[in-house]
Parts: sequence; C-alpha cells; structure tokens
Amino acid sequence: MRLSKTKIAAVVLAAGMSVTGCGQMTSDIMINTDGSAKMTVTTDIKRSTFINLYGPMVGSFSGEKLSDADIDKAMLEDGKTKIVEIDGEKYYHSTDTSTHTNKEMNKEFSESGTGYITGSVFYISGNEVSSGVLSESNGMSEDMFKELGISESEFKDFKVQYSVEFKAPITNTNGKIDEANPNKVSFNLDYTSTNFELFATTESGTTINTVKNTVKKLNYVKPTKITKYKVAKTAKKAKKTSVKLTLKKVKGSKQYDVQYSTKKNMKKAKNITLLGKRTATIRKLSKGKTYYFRVRASKKNYADVTVYSDWSKVKKIKISKK
Repeated sequence: MRLSKTKIAAVVLAAGMSVTGCGQMTSDIMINTDGSAKMTVTTDIKRSTFINLYGPMVGSFSGEKLSDADIDKAMLEDGKTKIVEIDGEKYYHSTDTSTHTNKEMNKEFSESGTGYITGSVFYISGNEVSSGVLSESNGMSEDMFKELGISESEFKDFKVQYSVEFKAPITNTNGKIDEANPNKVSFNLDYTSTNFELFATTESGTTINTVKNTVKKLNYVKPTKITKYKVAKTAKKAKKTSVKLTLKKVKGSKQYDVQYSTKKNMKKAKNITLLGKRTATIRKLSKGKTYYFRVRASKKNYADVTVYSDWSKVKKIKISKK
C-alpha cells in the first residue's frame, strides 16, 4: 500500500505526539446559549524528534524516500500547520478552528462515546480516549497505526485537554473551574484513560446523574415484536419456502432489524434491515427445519446517531415438510 504525503501527515500528526515529548491535543470549546459552539483544536509536535523517529519508518512503509523538506511540505500543506520556535526548538504547530450547530456538536462527541451538549450542559463519556483520538486522524483506523508499527504503549504520555466555556457561571462540574473565569472549566485526560466522564453545567440543581438519566431517556427505543407470521404455500416437491413476518409499529422508528438462525442462541444469525416498512419476507428457508427469529427497532437520536431497542424475545417457527 502506498501512502500520499497528505496521509502520512495525518497519520504521524496523531501518532507522533506522545514520543516527541510534546504529546498534547487541546480542544477549546466556547458554547453559545443555543448549544452551538466554536471549537479550536491545537497541537504541538517537536520537529527534530518527529523527523528522526517517523521519517524513516513512514518512508519505508510508503515506498517513498522522504527528506526533511518532504516531511515539512507534507505537514504544512493543509494550511493549518506551521513551524514555530518554542524555547529554541522548532515545532509543528497546528490550529484548527471550526463552528458547529448544536446537532453537529452532539454528533461530533457521540461518534466514539456519548455526547450531550446544550447551551447550559456539557457531558461526554467514553470507554477509551484512544478511540476519540484516532477518529481525529482524518479517517486513519487503528489497523493503520498497527500496520505502521505504532503500538498503544507509545501513546502512554499523550495528553488530551478540553477547555469548555459557557455564557454563564458554572454551578456543577467534575472538572476544574478557571479561577479567573467562573464560566470556564478544564478537563485533563491521557490516551490510556478509560470509562471517563466529563461534566459541567450552569443549571442550578443539575447533577451528572440528572444528565445521564436525560440521555438515557432520549436514547430509549421501545422494543418491537413479531405480531404475526405466515409460511408460504409451495409445491410438495419444493425443498425451500419463505416466511412473511409482520412487526409491531414503534413510534419514531423508521428502521427495523430482523435476525434469524437455525439455533436458539442466534449463533451465525443472518440479518435483514427494513427501511420504512414493518414486513419482511425471509426466503430460501428449508422445509422440515426450525428457525428462530428476533427483531428490534431503531431511530435517530438528538445527535443524529442511530440508537436501538433491545432485541425481542426469540420467536420459534417450525417449517413443515409438506
């Protein structure tokens, strides 16, 4: 596989931070009263260490012999990165500022965890900081990092900082409120942080549990079930037949999933997705066999992320040999 210099820059920008001695990504978020926000993401990477460690490795992987000038060009070509001098050392300094609607903010922070942001609440949670960092790497997957020979241990010193500022004073948070600005709070994580929750609010009486319950309700989808089924009549000599399933309607759901298997534990189940309808015809089912079916509903939540109901109870349907 051959990487363009643009992709090289994307990979090493995210991967190189920890071992360069400047492993930090800072996100400054200014939230408006309507929940929209301005977000500035800043990174600094020591140039000399970066080139010495990653130039040869990426050059070997991509089949391109990269000079220092090649790496500089790749790092600077996005127009958002520049070389700066800090304490006598040269650094790649990148700043990316963007504005987002409230829905975009919620979607941004829900891609690798749970995000719930309003004009008065900031709440994000996740299982791993690493998954969020990887998602910032222009689509670079974890497999790509492994292919480049970059292990998670190299990220152990990588720091992630969030700074969140509201239009009103913060009343409750698990972060650190700025002594000079009561509207601003900061959170510090590292790449290996797991099961993290960041919370701040300007609402009186609102706690992290209040917000978690709100998110749970917003993400709840009422379960569906199979209301009826019909096995198609076929010729006696036919070895295959079909079953038509009808599902119970769930308010707000426009998508339903059907799973079926010859095993009650649903092992090796096949999947069918229904868009805009609640009936499914399952074809090429063998006569004389017993099949197991289960269904679920889904919807788009406040962050435009698909959320699912629990699976229904398994429905057993025996196909006659006749």
